[in-house]
Amino acid sequence: EFPVLFGAYFLMGALGAGLLREVLPRWLAVIAGTGIVMVAFAKEQFFLLPLLLVAAAAPGLWVASRRPVIVLAALAALAVAWHALVPRSPSIAFANRADTYLGVVLPASDDRGATLSKLGLSEPCGQLSGATWYLTRGANLREECPEVLALRSTAFLTLVFSEPRTLARAVARVAPSTQNPLPGNIGMVAREPLGTIATKPWWLRSIWVPAAMLLPAAWYLGLVLFGLALVFPALVFWAATLRRGPDADAHPFAAHGLMLVLVVCYSMATTVFGDGLAESARHNLPGFVAMAAIAVFVPFALDGIGRVGPWLRVAVGVACVAAIAGAVWATAWALRQPIAIGVLDAPPGREVSRQGFLLRGWALDPLRVRVIRIRVGDQEAKLGRDAFFPSPELSRIYGGYPDAKFANFEFAVPAAWLAMPQVPLRIEAENEAGVVSVFDERRLRPVP
Repeated sequence: EFPVLFGAYFLMGALGAGLLREVLPRWLAVIAGTGIVMVAFAKEQFFLLPLLLVAAAAPGLWVASRRPVIVLAALAALAVAWHALVPRSPSIAFANRADTYLGVVLPASDDRGATLSKLGLSEPCGQLSGATWYLTRGANLREECPEVLALRSTAFLTLVFSEPRTLARAVARVAPSTQNPLPGNIGMVAREPLGTIATKPWWLRSIWVPAAMLLPAAWYLGLVLFGLALVFPALVFWAATLRRGPDADAHPFAAHGLMLVLVVCYSMATTVFGDGLAESARHNLPGFVAMAAIAVFVPFALDGIGRVGPWLRVAVGVACVAAIAGAVWATAWALRQPIAIGVLDAPPGREVSRQGFLLRGWALDPLRVRVIRIRVGDQEAKLGRDAFFPSPELSRIYGGYPDAKFANFEFAVPAAWLAMPQVPLRIEAENEAGVVSVFDERRLRPVP
């Protein structure tokens, strides 16, 4: 993550300085090229981002600095070929595909059969909906769903027009989990159960993460959706200032704003559809920092709006109102969807004792989990909030969720529920709004 962050600073800073000067001298081009190398070559997730950032700055620099722009664009494009040719461990790609398509996309589908068909997956893959590479529920993914491991990283694009709700629901489920990009622990510390950022000196701590963690997860979800919706006013402002005239002086500012929004959109999209819920906050770190930069950007934007022509003010104003309205609507829609997250820690697989076993896990919802339903065969049990117990490890990572401090649950499944050779298990979380999310399904095999 460090090369990506510093590289983004170098690239966007150099391009912004060039736009202010209306020319990109060699020394700024070298800094921008260094940023491209750091961003695009350090981490496969961001190999296309520099190309987008150069494209945002290119129109403003093209007349005076055509050659440096072409060199930077070629360097950014080279990363595409480099990542295609460099040898990588297949297990990394397998983990990413399983975590994305089994762990996020399939659980977000309204019609699992149709989604499987469009992705080219078989019915056994549908039975693994919600599983991940590391939490396989006792399944051998290489044998039971090998086709998901062979999917391309861009396979989700086949659903853009046919199942936009599936993709939107996937974003709504992952976005709240990116609220705290700092890890729950960074090692071991004497006389402490875990070494967290809180054990470090004040000057090593973040000023943005505590501010973000003050927001409830539902509000943070709305903030993320607003950040994504800002792409429309950013494009309007950028395009309008490209024209020669009284608004041209605002173009460097407009291009900078567009670059920030592009980082937010690109980072969130590649997190959701590249890694799923697995360490989502860490993968979205550049997007989180870009959102913080936008928070600093907005007051300057409000101050500078009077320096552009009236028609541009009206156009940008209308686009901003549309972005706010769209984000509010999208947030209201998202909170009506099954976007709870959870894990069943025990049993780890499918085989359980016929004499009964202890079921243990946790669940979180932006609107707070009201009840957990456990269905084993024809039997059902409900666990209310009074049955939940402390979960300090979750509160460190998912502190924005309203129930993060008490999210663990346990239930002793009796032997009488396990009389059949195979017993279907289903775990549901119902939130305060009555929305039910399914976060575990599997067929148990009771053994002596």
